[in-house]
Amino acid sequence: MCQSIRCGVFCALALGLAGFSTSAVLAVSPGPADAARDDALAEEGIYLPYHVENPTTPPTRAISAEEAEAVLRRDWLFQAEGKPLERRAAEEIGWARRLAERLARNSRAADLKSDLAELDAIEKRLGGPAADASLPPAAVVDAMPQWIWFPEGRAAEDAPAEPRYFRRAFDVPAEGSERAELRITADDSCSVYLNGVHLGNHAGWNQAAVYTVQEHMKPGRNVLAVRAENSPYAGKNPAGLIACLTLLVADGRRMHVVSDASWRAANGETPRWQQPELDDSSWKAAALAADGGQGPWGHRLVGLGPPDPILAYAGVAPAVKEAYFAVRRVKRRIAMANPVVDFSKLLFIDQPYPRGRVNDTHESIHRMGITATPGGRLLLLDGLHPGGDLRLLAPRDRPGSFWRPALSFDAARVLFCYKAHDEKAFHLYEMGLDGSGLRQLTDSDYDDIDPIYLPDGHILFTTTRGNSHVRCGPFIYSYILARCDADGKNIYLISYNGEPDFMPSLLNDGRVIYSRWEYSDKPLWRLQKLWTTNPDGTGTVHFWGNQSVWPDHLSEPQPIPGSRRVMFSGVGHHDWWSGSIGIIDPDKGRDFPHGLTKATADLRWPECSLPPLDPIEAADYHSAGQFTGYKTALPLSEEDFLVSARGEAGKFRLYLMDVYGNREVIYEGVHNIWHAIPVKPRRAPPQPPDRVVWPGTGKQRKPVEPGVFFSSDVCQGVPELPRGTVKYLRVFQLDYKTYTTWKKTYRHSGPAVSIVQEEGVKRILSEVPVETDGSVHFVAPAGYSLFFQLLDGDRRCVQTMRSFTVLMPGERRG
Repeated sequence: MCQSIRCGVFCALALGLAGFSTSAVLAVSPGPADAARDDALAEEGIYLPYHVENPTTPPTRAISAEEAEAVLRRDWLFQAEGKPLERRAAEEIGWARRLAERLARNSRAADLKSDLAELDAIEKRLGGPAADASLPPAAVVDAMPQWIWFPEGRAAEDAPAEPRYFRRAFDVPAEGSERAELRITADDSCSVYLNGVHLGNHAGWNQAAVYTVQEHMKPGRNVLAVRAENSPYAGKNPAGLIACLTLLVADGRRMHVVSDASWRAANGETPRWQQPELDDSSWKAAALAADGGQGPWGHRLVGLGPPDPILAYAGVAPAVKEAYFAVRRVKRRIAMANPVVDFSKLLFIDQPYPRGRVNDTHESIHRMGITATPGGRLLLLDGLHPGGDLRLLAPRDRPGSFWRPALSFDAARVLFCYKAHDEKAFHLYEMGLDGSGLRQLTDSDYDDIDPIYLPDGHILFTTTRGNSHVRCGPFIYSYILARCDADGKNIYLISYNGEPDFMPSLLNDGRVIYSRWEYSDKPLWRLQKLWTTNPDGTGTVHFWGNQSVWPDHLSEPQPIPGSRRVMFSGVGHHDWWSGSIGIIDPDKGRDFPHGLTKATADLRWPECSLPPLDPIEAADYHSAGQFTGYKTALPLSEEDFLVSARGEAGKFRLYLMDVYGNREVIYEGVHNIWHAIPVKPRRAPPQPPDRVVWPGTGKQRKPVEPGVFFSSDVCQGVPELPRGTVKYLRVFQLDYKTYTTWKKTYRHSGPAVSIVQEEGVKRILSEVPVETDGSVHFVAPAGYSLFFQLLDGDRRCVQTMRSFTVLMPGERRG
């Protein structure tokens, strides 16, 4: 059982009401999908765990050399961005030479003379950066699909929860098509037909379905028909359909059929509506709901990007393509010769996107058990290549889901979180890297996720055991930092946040860095910044960005080896997957724009406006592919890192990348490759001393010791505050939201707490006299979120702390 040191009345309240609510939402046994039941509950704001009938784990096998080469070629063509290949080859030669020059400055650099000589020979054969006349102009200009719907009001704002029907007729030239690919999705689901043939059903607007359809095409008239349905929702309920059909005609030309006002739409089912011979002249013209990338859907849709790169370059002369591939092979050899790539094995997960009847791209919801999608794998790759040897570590039997794993400092053991498809929550597990000694460490109805090893043998992770709910999301549990013994026992919460803590990792100095969501007299959403704490929960302080709008959420922080700088993925509050990689240098400042640079300059920070300044880490950065998200970056040096990048078909692949834009694909999974870790021993950082008076567990549990706050000058850092004005310091307790209505009863809240829903319940604990020199010293309870106000002699507030702090038992802070 969790030994929370949130004590007294609050502890009883938390373990009572929130514990009861946990059972209420999770006690539904998995079984056959009941759409009517789920719709009714969703309308009440209650969301059942995502359920998949007969889930399976994909088979694990090493692909053949031919398959691996195909993966490389496809990715290299994707990186060419539709540009003429001779021109792109010339650019890649220049970038490869600069990469080799950079690597040569390392004392451990390999001899790259033969590689550079090979580049010289290829360049001579190419004859310089000439334009590629064999590439049709159509290959570099794509039609833009639009969100459409039946003409009834403003579908991008609100639409009836009913099905609508759409058709689009188009002609294929007499010579027919060699390849054809359809990408389509709808808010919320669709059933798709081409020439009367059912291609499939698709649910979830934020991931497009991709169908290869050339076998169903014919010369002359063809008809695409779609039934799109808007599902019930308690609030505003936008609806839309978006599609792009790309055809490679036999003569090398490309054609596009995209969703726009030329489509026909009906609000009721017509007999044989799927069939091409239907006369749809009485149907209405479809209405434009929003341009692609706009409206309520924004840039969160994946899989509707550039067309199949093989299709895009199908008309290019084989000799030109082979010359480009030759350049890329040499550049890959140079990149893999980087001395910082001193490993040959990688640990990572291959995991489907979260799914559910709720915003499964949300920063918190996507990691909850209710959106977990089975089919994930914990994998070990031997060989930094798509054709490397692959070994399945987990699951052993039941299909399930994974989040970030961890590797022990000696690289002998793996710590991971896993949720079996027929269980309620994520639990922690450990096994040997060789697959031996699998053991389960935690077991409860709470989610335990994203664990890391601590140097002293403890485990740190995030958990929903705090029994609190996100203030603006009635059904969202807050997972916060916790610590346990190596065997999973003696679990203590070391954070007292009412909102979630995200993705802890160890800094080079032994502190824990993580992103913290907080509501403390601040507006909604832009509140997920970087904080640090000691592994025992003491010394929690702001690291960067707590008064900054840009980026929205600094997630997945990782220290750069040998540096005080930290790499992160800047994501959106409602869009976890569209991240851009950034770097923070705390020695240059603690808030925007000081100390912030962007490593992936081709992608903006998601979900926040364009910043007034957007400094780039490397001024000569070049783009290489139309990527729509970067995640789970792990720095290898000041300039090199592993990263998962979302590219073609909306899938995250694993890359070796540098801050100049060079990238080489390492592995492509069945789903998405995330959280890659080099398999090699590493030195543990120093362990800060444990300063907590732990209260103990069970019958040996003792009263929780208070802590002490002190300051030599409470006016320091507030130069506009006149000396002598401050007479008292008021101490507030910020209460947690321990009860939920399971639906939004006011604005985004349930229950409503105040007219400003971001507010929490605050209690005045005391007012402490401030000495004439500005100093203060007082005892405060441990295990509570506290914040302060400075008061004048009439006890009027002159300064408010717009954050909160905590004390661990026995901690002294100043």
